[in-house]
Amino acid sequence: GVALADVPVAWSVDDDGSIVASESRTDSLGEARGRWTLGSRSGVQRAYVQVGNPRAVPRFVVRATAQAGRAATVTLVPVAKREGSVSKVLKPLVELQVLDRAKNPVPGVSVALLPVHGSVDDSVQTTDSTGRVLISWTLGRTAGLHRMSARVEGVTRPVEISARARPAAPANLAFVEPKAGTGNRAVQSLDADLTDAYGNPVADQPVVFSSRSGSVSPARVMTDARGRAHTRWTPASKVGERTLVAAVKGTDARATFVLKSPEPAVPARKAVANPRESPAKKPAVKRASH
Repeated sequence: GVALADVPVAWSVDDDGSIVASESRTDSLGEARGRWTLGSRSGVQRAYVQVGNPRAVPRFVVRATAQAGRAATVTLVPVAKREGSVSKVLKPLVELQVLDRAKNPVPGVSVALLPVHGSVDDSVQTTDSTGRVLISWTLGRTAGLHRMSARVEGVTRPVEISARARPAAPANLAFVEPKAGTGNRAVQSLDADLTDAYGNPVADQPVVFSSRSGSVSPARVMTDARGRAHTRWTPASKVGERTLVAAVKGTDARATFVLKSPEPAVPARKAVANPRESPAKKPAVKRASH
């Protein structure tokens, strides 16, 4: 084709970038140039070039892809509640996002994970195309608040992540040894401790007490924050062993308290003199002579 000189050229952009024309008309070679500064948003951006009369010539579209800048912040994607069971993977998975100064997601960035409690599958993970990483965090065996931090090179502040670890299912039930000297009381005041497989107290679980040797009240008790259930047992007065059973229905948690009857007192025997034995001789007493 033939180069057209001195044709008017107009430039425009539809993003927050800018474009500055070097010439407002084509030169002798039919060319026109402009300097395009991309906007702060990453991804595809567009500029438009109108050559000549817009009624006769449609405008041209120029496309460019803006890449994200360097990592500036690491954010924790919020969830309603971050809570799970001890020794289990926290659900939903922990999600982090790395952003640049313009809040664009930054892909291909390494995120170092430093769990204080529990463990992660991979201590260094890489952000995907959306600048995110999904972290599989297995909570530790101790119930309570668990913590982990995440660091990205170039970002000053690490992200602190916390989650609440609940006890596992009830597994063990044991009676607390009563105080010494209380075995002969008519009413036994007893406690039973409920724990999971890792020794964590399990709260808000019903413990059922039963006995064929007397009465128990209350017979159904919810464990408190320490995993403890308290009841009062009035054992029967029969001779022999008497038992109180504690159990958590639907589980293998079960305990038995055995109360033994006191040994009957043996009456003391009176000493009986043997007539064959001669009485002990009294020692001679010497009298002083005057």
